[in-house]
Amino acid sequence: MAIPSDLMKAFKSQDKSALDISSIKGNAPDAIKTHIAGILFFFIFHKESFAHSVGKRIKVVEADAEDPSSGESAIKGTNEAPSRRRATVICECTVEQDMVNGAGNMHGGCTGYLMAATKNKDGSYGTSGVSQSLNIVYHAPAPVGTQLRIVSSTVAVGGRVMTARCEIWDKALDRLVASCVHTKMNPSHPKL
Repeated sequence: MAIPSDLMKAFKSQDKSALDISSIKGNAPDAIKTHIAGILFFFIFHKESFAHSVGKRIKVVEADAEDPSSGESAIKGTNEAPSRRRATVICECTVEQDMVNGAGNMHGGCTGYLMAATKNKDGSYGTSGVSQSLNIVYHAPAPVGTQLRIVSSTVAVGGRVMTARCEIWDKALDRLVASCVHTKMNPSHPKL
């Protein structure tokens, strides 16, 4: 999927200090950390982007990738093939006034945005893709001031489809706010 030239030109002209990966913890290689930060940055970098004021506050804090060559199952305690690549990305942000509904809690639409924006990117998927489904379960409210910990993990990555599991936690209370399964696909190129 080609990126329109006007968007790429605008992207190249932006300050990319957000791509500093030195503070991202975890065992993922620097190339994958850069890929994760780059995709997140690309979709939130300009003020015309949807929910720019929210997106620019998302911080990637950790990226872990399991090494399929280790011979261990991708999910401990299962017989799943060791060749399956798994990754977990953890982001954080704080609920602010522009993220809440009339009751003062994080809006469901904002929850969906955070889950879609921070979905797992393990470096094997290429572009960000297009959402097919985002199935969210809401567990607890997150009022203004709540520090969120957003944990996204690879479920499956195929040739065109990627599925990730995402959970948003209230970091201080260690309480689950919302969870989802997010399926995305790389669309085929148009035939002209």
